[in-house]
Amino acid sequence: MSTVYKDSPYGEAIYPHLNAPDTKFAKEQGDGEFKVDLAIKAEDGGEELYSTVSAAAQQAFDDWMSDPEKGGKLPKLKREEFKVYCPARMERDENTGDPTGRYIFDFRQNARIKLKDGTFKDVTVGLYQPDGKTAVKKGIWSGSVLRVRYSIRPIPMPGLKQVGVRLDFAAVQVRKLAGGKSQQGFAADPNGEYDQGGDDADGFAADQGGNANGSGPADY
Repeated sequence: MSTVYKDSPYGEAIYPHLNAPDTKFAKEQGDGEFKVDLAIKAEDGGEELYSTVSAAAQQAFDDWMSDPEKGGKLPKLKREEFKVYCPARMERDENTGDPTGRYIFDFRQNARIKLKDGTFKDVTVGLYQPDGKTAVKKGIWSGSVLRVRYSIRPIPMPGLKQVGVRLDFAAVQVRKLAGGKSQQGFAADPNGEYDQGGDDADGFAADQGGNANGSGPADY
């Protein structure tokens, strides 16, 4: 069964590791994670995506806990210790605790994956400019505006007593690099859907809101 990828709304990148994986907690050479927290405004699709991810996390939890070969075989007291893991949250002001109007999504992708035959494959994440085809050559930093091509995958974590979903991702489309030229007048972007039959995610549709200043590849 092929993995279905969807395109997130555009949001602000927070502490991204996209040009190279974060290897801080890597156990072996070649391990690590590509990752980015993406802050999406509620009115830009953040609230809708949060509802989707939250519902998927609850469904994954319910399915695992009801499986007689998994959570269903645990004693009642042990089952009650498990919690739903959701890689999305409502952003709150650190001083007042009030909602900021944005939702934060935690996208992650292992830099190396183990295949069914026991071998390992190094993973690359596609980084694209607004045209959806040209590669981004510069570093992507916090504050950059981008969207992510992601999939939702159930993930049980018995050791942490959590079950939920993970937001894997295969590609990123950058609308504005932090520290670059300001690009105003972004058009609304309907969420796309990409049915991935293989391992590669080949580009995006051109972003009509990006590249508004006529900037060329050198700006990316």
